Amino acid sequence: MSQPLSRQALFSYALPALPLAVPTVAIYILLPTYYVEEIGLPLLLTGLLLMLARLSDVITDPLIGRWLDFASPRQFKTTLAIGGLICIPSLGLLIHPLASAPALSLLFGALFLYLGWTLVQVPILPG
Repeated sequence: MSQPLSRQALFSYALPALPLAVPTVAIYILLPTYYVEEIGLPLLLTGLLLMLARLSDVITDPLIGRWLDFASPRQFKTTLAIGGLICIPSLGLLIHPLASAPALSLLFGALFLYLGWTLVQVPILPG
């Protein structure tokens, strides 16, 4: 039988999940309310756009996972970095949507944010 992991090992493994969880909570709980109450999008449209963006993971997650099955350690690091760089402007677009196209801002901001999260989470999560 293997030894249980130390607290330090568990903490080191779990630490990258914290910055991934913070925007996730905001996206799922606060963002729909923000777009409906502050931006003025209809609730149905807001929900539909977020659902469509989330459905993109059905395509991207397996493709990225399959690609990473054959990736080198360097490609893992590059994937993580690219994912983080995609998340930054995506969050910006979601928080400050284009005044002339808030629905498109929500859709594309969420699509790219989910893609960035996939690029960060898939290499980290155990297979």
